[in-house]
Amino acid sequence: MSATQLDLFATPELADQAARDDAVHRIDTSFVVSAGAGAGKTETLIRRLEQVLAHGGDPSRIVAITFTERAARDLVNKLRAKLPPHMTPAVEQMTVGTIHSFCLGILRRHPLEAGLPPVFSTQDELLAGTDVRDRALRIRHRMFERVQALDDPALREAIDVLVAENGIGHIDALIGLVDQQWDRFDEIDPTAPTPWQASCHHALARVRELAQDREVPLKLRLLIQDLLPGVDACLAAPTMAAACAAVPSTTGLRSTGGAVGKPARDEVKACIGVVKGIVHDCAVRHLAHVLVPIVLEEAHARYQSGSLSFDDILVLTRRLLTQQPALCRRIRAEIDHLCVDEFQDTDVVQYDIVQALTAPSEPSTASPGEEADDAVPHTPILFAVGDPKQSIYGFREADVGLFAALHRLPHLTPLQLSTNFRSRPAVLRWVNALFRGWFDADQGVGQVPFSALDHHVPDAPATVTVIGGPMEVPAELAAQRQARDLARMITAAHDSWIVRHRDDERRATYGDIAVLVRTRADLTHLEPALRRAGIPYVIEGGALLYDTREVRDLLRVLTAINDTASPIKVVTALRTSVLALSDVELVAHRNAGGNWSLHAPADRRGHPAVLQALTTLRTWADARHRTPMPELLDQIARSRAAHAASLVDGAPTPTWRRLRLVLDEARWWYEQTGGSLGEYLSWIALRVENDDRSNVTTDETDEDSVHILTVHAAKGLEFPIVMVAGMGRQRPGGDHVRAAFGTGTDGRRTVELKYGKLSTLGFDSSDDRVLGRLEAARLAYVACTRAKDHVVVCLHHGRRSSATTAAEMMPYLPETDEIVDLPPARLVDPPAVVALDDRVDRPPPRETTWKVRSSW
Repeated sequence: MSATQLDLFATPELADQAARDDAVHRIDTSFVVSAGAGAGKTETLIRRLEQVLAHGGDPSRIVAITFTERAARDLVNKLRAKLPPHMTPAVEQMTVGTIHSFCLGILRRHPLEAGLPPVFSTQDELLAGTDVRDRALRIRHRMFERVQALDDPALREAIDVLVAENGIGHIDALIGLVDQQWDRFDEIDPTAPTPWQASCHHALARVRELAQDREVPLKLRLLIQDLLPGVDACLAAPTMAAACAAVPSTTGLRSTGGAVGKPARDEVKACIGVVKGIVHDCAVRHLAHVLVPIVLEEAHARYQSGSLSFDDILVLTRRLLTQQPALCRRIRAEIDHLCVDEFQDTDVVQYDIVQALTAPSEPSTASPGEEADDAVPHTPILFAVGDPKQSIYGFREADVGLFAALHRLPHLTPLQLSTNFRSRPAVLRWVNALFRGWFDADQGVGQVPFSALDHHVPDAPATVTVIGGPMEVPAELAAQRQARDLARMITAAHDSWIVRHRDDERRATYGDIAVLVRTRADLTHLEPALRRAGIPYVIEGGALLYDTREVRDLLRVLTAINDTASPIKVVTALRTSVLALSDVELVAHRNAGGNWSLHAPADRRGHPAVLQALTTLRTWADARHRTPMPELLDQIARSRAAHAASLVDGAPTPTWRRLRLVLDEARWWYEQTGGSLGEYLSWIALRVENDDRSNVTTDETDEDSVHILTVHAAKGLEFPIVMVAGMGRQRPGGDHVRAAFGTGTDGRRTVELKYGKLSTLGFDSSDDRVLGRLEAARLAYVACTRAKDHVVVCLHHGRRSSATTAAEMMPYLPETDEIVDLPPARLVDPPAVVALDDRVDRPPPRETTWKVRSSW
């Protein structure tokens, strides 16, 4: 996992040398830099800051913003390591950190102007998810109480439509959306929605006119007249749901009337098609009308009491900068250089903050009491760098379109860094060939443009391996096949494939290999396959820790003792490695007349081992009321059976490292909240559900072990050998909740909403599944470009998979010179580990070929 080495004075000159020179030396110019994968953007940023300091720049007036704690720590460490020694002390004077920490600093200095008490508290990011969930539940309850109090039939009808189309879960998503941007919703005039019937009458009146219009071809006119009973039923519908159900179908019109009748056909389809849109618009606005004020009440009470949520930090900063121009000018006057890394990951709130601080402003007249200098606006120099092809945080509301919006601003000069200092030329040629076709195919539906990567690393043997594909087996068996094929590839690569190590080359160790998983589901079969093959590995990446076997088993035991009335949870706990009971013992217990209750009498019947385990569970269950939660976890984790199970697996050290991390995090959580076991389990479930990556490093990596981490967690890292799992499955895009703000003709602020499958009429609705497909291509790009010397891509997917990434990737796979078949994996247990060395010839140096190995 070595750092990218960037030579700014390379010979021969780099293809993008002119852009690099500008980025480093033109320190008085604002730039937006598109830097491809491995292009050394952090190094370029450091060299630019070095030039700023060398030309007398004040380090206290330099701000560098990143979006994660890990990235902020890495940037500080790299600045200390790579700046000349005499400049190193300046790092302590710079403001380098996350955008949340930067904005929190602004609020700390100007609390009264932000509407805060002089002393206020903020929430830790790790606890933010729980707070959001609890707040959504509380607001939802308040909303239904208000619905009941209002007793408005139209409102009840609207909720019926919304729940029927989307379910109850989207209400919480809308609450979260409003809460994340409550300052903007605060500007909206909460007018009541207009009744849907009048708008539907207006739309369908035109259908009646066309049904009698003699200029419409007779046959088409008769078909339109056949639609009128459905039109009447729709207009006479007593409720919104009944109106939607009564909308007549226009499929029978087809091409009747030919070219002459086409205008009439299109108009009828449009008029009838808009009816559902009108009803949906009314339903969404009814919900927003009752829900938004409740969310705003909560937000106002929260910040006025001095208790800020994690999102409030950014929202209040944006409001402060936009609503108080004089204060914004003073803050801008304190900054000479604002550097923003990973700009493709920004959301609209973050984008607005950067714009408020760096966009050129018109000269203003000094107000009474202001200094004369305040009338002369100071504009900080912006250096924004990112790669839109690596925008993979759409589920966190990151909007890749904001990077394009930045490119269009006239005061920013665009630069393109294309030289890759990470990967071998053969790997880059494959990456360019694959993703140019893939990205260009989706240009018409909103994909970011593809820019090829130029190579700089000397040519040498390198391989790209594609395994898997569509299989006529269930998805579960396809996942097992993928795990076993990965174990084979790791065995083949270890001590065989040639990789770079500093300035030399050597045979690959396990530590040179990273397995990047698309979702936590890939870990389920991967861990057992690696264990059986005797391959050491470490787990990295936030919530991924909670899907390791030993941690999952611990949580299952905790769940059982927290809910002792559930036989299913008790049986699940008995089968874990903590209590280590076999199915044979459980069946024998049942056949002996035993049950699964923890509160049965002492003379109960059953298998002795099961009875002893049930007694242990009952002891732990009773102890949860008097023992602090972290101590109880420690007792369970150190049980003899769990320790023995880890020894059987042959990996006691990583097992106890993971459990120790869980215990440390549980202690931290308990110190912050003092919560119960049930609340702790809810917090863990929420973290896992949201793919929380706030804690990146889990297992220690000082041993020679394969790294396993998610693609998201691998962003910004590099490895000699990268094996990408799960490319045969795409996470469902789902239906999202979104908002689009604008200004009406009367100058008032407006908002259009998308609520799952429904939206208001003014919302420019995009297919969420299309957006998910576009991001899937970018996710694959991020994964493949982590590799320095070798890439393995798994496209396994079974017949139950749908809308798979494999199906999207396969049409764009480059032509190959040779296909080497991987022997079919037998779905048996345990699998044989096959070494591929003897049957795979390496490509010679300086050859533009890559290998594709196939198992279908």
